[in-house]
Amino acid sequence: MSAGPSKLLSIAELAADVQSKLDEAEAGAEPFRYLAPPHAQDACDISPAEARSPLSKKHAKEGKVAREKLDALQKAMGAKIVDLAKVIEEKDYQELQTLKYQRNKLKADLRTQKLRIMELERESKVDKDRVAKDKKSDDALELIKGLKKLLADMKACQKKDESPSRDTRNRSLVSDRALDRIMIQTILLAASIVSVGCAAVCQVAGGTSDDSAAIKAALKACNNGGTVILDKTYTIGSLLQTTDLSNVAIELTGTIKLSADISYWSSNGFQLNYQKAYTAWTIGGSNIHIYGGGTYSGSGDTWYSAVKTGPIPWVIYNAQNVLVEHINQVQSPFWHNLVYGSKNVTFDNISLHSIQASGKQAQNTDGWDIYRSDTVHITNSNIINGDDCVSFKPNTTNALVQNLYCQGSHGISVGSLGQYAGVQDIVANVLVKNVTMVNAENGARIKAFGGSASATSTTGGGNGYVKNITFQDFTVQNVALPVVIDQCYETSASTCSSYPSKVTIGDVHYINVTGTGSKSKEVVSLVCSDVCQDITATGTRLVGTSGSSQYFCTNIASTASLDFPCNAAGAVVSGSGGTTSAAKTKTSTSVKAKTTTLKTSKVGADKARATG
Repeated sequence: MSAGPSKLLSIAELAADVQSKLDEAEAGAEPFRYLAPPHAQDACDISPAEARSPLSKKHAKEGKVAREKLDALQKAMGAKIVDLAKVIEEKDYQELQTLKYQRNKLKADLRTQKLRIMELERESKVDKDRVAKDKKSDDALELIKGLKKLLADMKACQKKDESPSRDTRNRSLVSDRALDRIMIQTILLAASIVSVGCAAVCQVAGGTSDDSAAIKAALKACNNGGTVILDKTYTIGSLLQTTDLSNVAIELTGTIKLSADISYWSSNGFQLNYQKAYTAWTIGGSNIHIYGGGTYSGSGDTWYSAVKTGPIPWVIYNAQNVLVEHINQVQSPFWHNLVYGSKNVTFDNISLHSIQASGKQAQNTDGWDIYRSDTVHITNSNIINGDDCVSFKPNTTNALVQNLYCQGSHGISVGSLGQYAGVQDIVANVLVKNVTMVNAENGARIKAFGGSASATSTTGGGNGYVKNITFQDFTVQNVALPVVIDQCYETSASTCSSYPSKVTIGDVHYINVTGTGSKSKEVVSLVCSDVCQDITATGTRLVGTSGSSQYFCTNIASTASLDFPCNAAGAVVSGSGGTTSAAKTKTSTSVKAKTTTLKTSKVGADKARATG
């Protein structure tokens, strides 16, 4: 038997070698074939006397040697053919892997370009709106200049009337009064034009125990083109609902504080009818801009040790065309931000920081949750919290998360999905790019509840799908489990075995996921209830504890699309933690049977979570 494929000759050389061995075998068989007696076909046709003759014995011996040599050559030739097939198979496999990598890269680039086009179209619309607004202001100023010139001309005409007669003086008096009326009307007209063409400004005094009413009044007064200035310290002490905003800006350079009245908010917060969430402030409408570098404090320490569910400080609610930028959020009592039923919403340059005064993680302090919303972008932001950095909750489509630093979180999560029996949950067309995850429990994560026997369950049994999700240039540092697909989220293994998740997962791509795990050598866990189609990975470089990496896969349609070995038992790679196509260990392409030991990922603080 020859050595491995790496020591073989080229295909042409192998073919020539095989042919020479065949020629040699035929030549070696000739003495036995032609030196036998002419009347005999084999040893059985030789008479006893002839069989005992020296010549017959010689012929028999030579024939035996020739046949053994031929058999040996045939075996060697068969081995050569097998090795040749292996070389061809390996070459085809490597070429196929290269083509798959190129295909996945092109698909990822295409998704990136589509999202960029959407962003450029949105920016173009904003620019057009700004130009139209500026033109309106310029037109108003030109009209005011014209009115001022008219007033000057009228005053000049008045000075020409200098006749000393009484009638003339009376006429002048009448003219003066008429001119006064014209001037008053002109000033009022100019004022109305200024209020329409030039944005109104409403400054809120603040400094009271409850500034909610004052903020709401300012937003009403400056709606349709104005700016509300929040440059002092303000307290949100009662429910603030501002859902009819249009073309309004909120310039926050001061500090907003959410009151720590647990009793009030537990009874009076605006209920969102999803995962027990409620909020202190709903922001809705269209063309809303929130900016300024100020701070919104949620007084979270009061809530962290008292209750699991506090108010969300604010919610972008049934809104479109919203930009929130350069805002700091600290000590949120629950999720920092929720985008609910909205479209074209962007958060940029946001800083979130919520941990307990004791230094412990603050549970349920998700950075962003997106629910029933389309085209949401979260970019260039830093998050230090105790739960999901970003969570794509049910019916999130066309989302972009880019350039984020997340510390202490539960990961960038698709889900959780399938929580409510009979309800369809969809997450599709999501790109997560250039994210750094530090000291976290999970990295790139997809989570869905298992099934349920109950038709009214609120802990699993929902259906839906996850499609076209890309995690690209994703770096993890000291993360317990860097890559996760979990379809038994918050569900026991026995329940999940009897009632598998009804959420299907496919078209998920991991590109350049690199870094270190912290809990064990396990760095990837792709555990699907049913077969997950089109799951790919390229450029993976992950190292678990002790320098080894372990990869678990269950019900992945084709592990050949992954650039690491992966199976239900947990394939282990020692050393760098990464593999290349050439060094990849081939494993079973599918694990068809559902296992009764489907894993749950209740890691650490997840065990205490009521929602996710």
